[in-house]
Amino acid sequence: KVQIITAKSSSGTGILELLSGKVDIANASRDPKPTEIQKGLEKGVALYLTAVASDAIAVIVHPDNPLDDISLEELNTIFFGDSKSDWRAVGDGKKKGPIQVYRRDSKLSGTASLFEKRVIQRGKARYVQGSRLLLHTPQMVPTVAKGKDSIGYSPLKWIDESVKVLKVNGVGPTPSAILNGLFPFS
Repeated sequence: KVQIITAKSSSGTGILELLSGKVDIANASRDPKPTEIQKGLEKGVALYLTAVASDAIAVIVHPDNPLDDISLEELNTIFFGDSKSDWRAVGDGKKKGPIQVYRRDSKLSGTASLFEKRVIQRGKARYVQGSRLLLHTPQMVPTVAKGKDSIGYSPLKWIDESVKVLKVNGVGPTPSAILNGLFPFS
């Protein structure tokens, strides 16, 4: 008899728990970093990678937000610029109010790392001042769901009806768009 227990965590946490012996297998949305591979070798643990599924990152807002679609350029200025700090400057301007950005640390989160790679348009960028860092990726959906002016990103597998998923550049995170590489965050 085999018992499998699953839990939501970030890629960094999963790899760390695997290397510390707390778990026997871990999932990650990114490859292990060289430092993680080295740490494993020092402990006599070789990391073997096997792709078993595809996921995507969803850009999420509060369900009452009238916005349905957002461009990569708008995401860049909301998360990393300073020119779009009010919802009036996004989309058709139907929503008003300050934008509250929620983010993760890309050093720990494969989700954040992919989001940054696809959104940042020129070199490295810092998140906007006033953005709020969440310690764990699973916190994103419930946190964004509580704030009417919130925006964030989460693995699609963790999305529920408490948040609204935006299309990006006119493409939604449908299975077909994800598998065919049409959705920018897959």
